[in-house]
Amino acid sequence: MHNKVSVCYSVKEVEAFLMKYKRAKFCLYLAHKTKEEWARSTSRVYMNKIDEGLVYLPVDIKKEDYSMIKDIYKLSEESSQIVAINQTQPHKSNLVLKEWFKG
Repeated sequence: MHNKVSVCYSVKEVEAFLMKYKRAKFCLYLAHKTKEEWARSTSRVYMNKIDEGLVYLPVDIKKEDYSMIKDIYKLSEESSQIVAINQTQPHKSNLVLKEWFKG
C-alpha cells in the first residue's frame, strides 16, 4: 500500500514521522515552496510515497532559516533512519552546510 507523504514544516514534524514509521529509512528533501509548488513538485507526484523500505520525506525550510537547517543536520547525524539528504534551492550552498563540512 502506498500513501502520499505530507510535507513537514518543522523538526518536530520530522521527528514524529520517524517515530511513526520506525522500520523505514528516509531521504530528506529540503526545499522551500508554496503549497501549490509542493503539489506540482516531482518529489510529491512521483517519488513521495510510503514504501516498505525508503521514504522520500519533503521538509519545507524557509530561505535562510539556518536554525532549522542546523537542527535537521543534527537530527540526521543522530538518527540511523535518515540515510540521505537531498537539498535544492535555496539551500544548496547555505552557510550551515559550508560550516558543517569545513573540516
